[in-house]
Amino acid sequence: MRLFNYMTEGRSKKISEEAFRKKLPKHSDALENPIYRAIKSSNDKYAFVRPNQFERESAYAEYNFYTLLLDNLLSWKNYPKRSKSVVCGSDLDMISSRYGGRYIVLPKNGSKIGVCPNYDIWFSFHELYIRHIENLDDFNDVLHMIWDNDIPKTYQEMVKQEIIKTGNIENHFSDYDDSENFVADYLNKILDPDDNGFEIIKSGQSMNDGCEVWTEGDCLLYRTERKTRINDLEKLRNML
Repeated sequence: MRLFNYMTEGRSKKISEEAFRKKLPKHSDALENPIYRAIKSSNDKYAFVRPNQFERESAYAEYNFYTLLLDNLLSWKNYPKRSKSVVCGSDLDMISSRYGGRYIVLPKNGSKIGVCPNYDIWFSFHELYIRHIENLDDFNDVLHMIWDNDIPKTYQEMVKQEIIKTGNIENHFSDYDDSENFVADYLNKILDPDDNGFEIIKSGQSMNDGCEVWTEGDCLLYRTERKTRINDLEKLRNML
């Protein structure tokens, strides 16, 4: 599962209980509505991650077009950068223990969190689906066919790339008007997060259950399990 792979990326580092307690007040808002993830092969009780120090790539997409687009399109300017974020779930039941140790994730107070309309961003774009593109993997393939052998490596190259009307464009993007820029105008419009049901919230604010979420804010992580989650959250509140 793509989402589980994102949720188990190993970029966190172990910290002491003392260090955790010292940082916790600046992450306390998230205790109202925590998010969750797993860490592969980790038994650490306390951990910390600063995701914007890393650059993540999709583990399943040969060409990472959609991350470049979501990081740079004007309609996504207020969202956390996908390439600089840690990906989580809005409830613990989304996170299987067979993918690693499960953690309560507490983004720093004030951190922005992007919220998908369902459990996986790959299946979250209604505006692509109605154009017969079922998921972001298919979207990457369509863009690859459109750009053929002249594959852009950066967003700037995408915007400058000349788009010649082909069967690939007409089959999937029949409403594209070649008087507009294919990337900066047309894709910006059909990938608009508002039109596709995405939300942006601050750490601690409520969100729907069963949604993929992401943040580039610093995060504290506390090891938990389904049967101990409620008690663990109470322990964390009592640390304040």
